Amino acid sequence: MNKLTITDIAKLANTSVSTVSRVLNNQQDVSPTTRKRVQAVIEKNTYMPNNSARNLKRLSMKAIGVIIKGFTNPLFVSMLTVIQQEIEKHHYLMLLEPVETSQDEVEAAINLCREKKPQGLIFMGGNFEHSRSMLDQLGVPFVMLTTALQQTDDGPDPESYSSVSIDDYQVSYDLTKSLYQHGHRQFAMIGPSAGDLSIGSLRLRGFLAALLDCGVPEQEVATAKSQAYSAQAGYDSASELLEKAEFTCLVCIADTLAIGALRALHDKGYKVPEDISVVGFDGLDDGNFTIPSLATVKQPEAAMAYRSVTLLFDHIYKKTDHQHITYEPEFLARESFRPLTQGT
Repeated sequence: MNKLTITDIAKLANTSVSTVSRVLNNQQDVSPTTRKRVQAVIEKNTYMPNNSARNLKRLSMKAIGVIIKGFTNPLFVSMLTVIQQEIEKHHYLMLLEPVETSQDEVEAAINLCREKKPQGLIFMGGNFEHSRSMLDQLGVPFVMLTTALQQTDDGPDPESYSSVSIDDYQVSYDLTKSLYQHGHRQFAMIGPSAGDLSIGSLRLRGFLAALLDCGVPEQEVATAKSQAYSAQAGYDSASELLEKAEFTCLVCIADTLAIGALRALHDKGYKVPEDISVVGFDGLDDGNFTIPSLATVKQPEAAMAYRSVTLLFDHIYKKTDHQHITYEPEFLARESFRPLTQGT
């Protein structure tokens, strides 16, 4: 049997990837029943020898830490499979470190570096602002995947790290202008929570800036602050927007939110896209199976995940300088979007 990925193990053990990671890292916050089930799958498929804790310590000097903030994000799950496969091709071990929304991902990475001594790090998700002094404590090469750090006075030198992402602000700006050019004039957005410093905030900024340039001031745009990136949060936010505004196009900063919004619109008696068009971000495969199928901005997640690993190993092997790679996403105009006029 081919060696399983961490995602395969999670499916076979009927649990989450984060739980499998905690078992592999010998963390204690896993129930005995679940731990036993995961270990049985691992042993049956020879994912790692029974004395995994000893081997983990022995291999820690040839390990890559993957810090993931937003573990429920399906986009990250698909990326993780590519990342793990590429890391293992270099005969390194992947150390997966899930980070809660309220946690600081750099602090979590510093602790991982102290305890496990990885030779490099990949950050998935998280904030786009971090202090230079904190990042300097990592002491190993790192790549920001999906999030490009914004330049600030106390931020890191761009030549001290690498990033692989899309330009979330510009992509959102261009998308919104296109929607306007297709005849929509009344807009709403399900955006991030107050004080959010993730890519959701950049998408909201691009959305509002594009509408302002089109002559639509911010006070005329309905927005809802989502407290989570989930279908339930999307449902609740869309329901809130429908109570306070009229709009023909609803833009969501993540597909998971858009999927919940589709259900809310259905339950409230609205037809999509006849009454309201819905557009998401990320290009999740789940959007193919909603009714109607979800129009979305698709990131090339496999290519981005692969590039983040190859770039990190180039730094570890000292083959190249740090780089900031920006990918172009693709707009998938599926059934949930309807132009009101021909675009210009």
